[in-house]
Amino acid sequence: MPEKNRKMFLYLLKNNCHVFYFFVNRTFMIELFEFALSGNCHKVRLMLSLLNLQYESRIVNGPEREHKSEAFIAKNPFGQVPVLKDGNIVLRDSHGILVYLARAYGEEHWFPNDPAIAGEIVAWLSTAANEVTRGPSALRAHYLLGRPINLEETKLVTETLLSILEKRLAAHNWLVSDSITIADIAIYPYIALGDQGRIDLSIYSNIRKWMYRIENLPRYLPMQGVQLQVL
Repeated sequence: MPEKNRKMFLYLLKNNCHVFYFFVNRTFMIELFEFALSGNCHKVRLMLSLLNLQYESRIVNGPEREHKSEAFIAKNPFGQVPVLKDGNIVLRDSHGILVYLARAYGEEHWFPNDPAIAGEIVAWLSTAANEVTRGPSALRAHYLLGRPINLEETKLVTETLLSILEKRLAAHNWLVSDSITIADIAIYPYIALGDQGRIDLSIYSNIRKWMYRIENLPRYLPMQGVQLQVL
């Protein structure tokens, strides 16, 4: 074995054995159980693509309430998508899946070991599950799917969130560190789908530049309804 290859083999074996296992011993395909129109599912699709991971999409029949079936509840007792199956590992929740993919297959910058950075990433994951869900995601569900909401309150949540993001991104290319992390992937989809929620992003130049950076990453995966940024 050439010396260069031998050193790489030993490095992977010592420091990144999960990656070594993936490339050498993988005999199964990752499966993603999803809704095509779900921004939460797109977070996982986008992450899989950015990591250049092959997977099989399993579209769940929402109108037939397949996600509430006994078979699906066995995968996720909450009866929600997305669900990711990787061999014997079955994970629910888009943010839990992002953490798993980052740690199992990604470079360290996606979810660093540094406690302060990791804590800040988790804080943004909470923002994605809270303010993004109650704001931009809810507006999209209202205008696109007719879901009833408190429109005034939802618009206020959205405006507050966008103001915070705009200020944060005024001095940072990415939400947490000098490199992209799963925090950016968690926040991005429902902001990028803002047009479907009648959100005017034209006044948020820093957010649009951040979206542009994401959309120009190698292996970026678009989604129906996303208005790609042109600067």
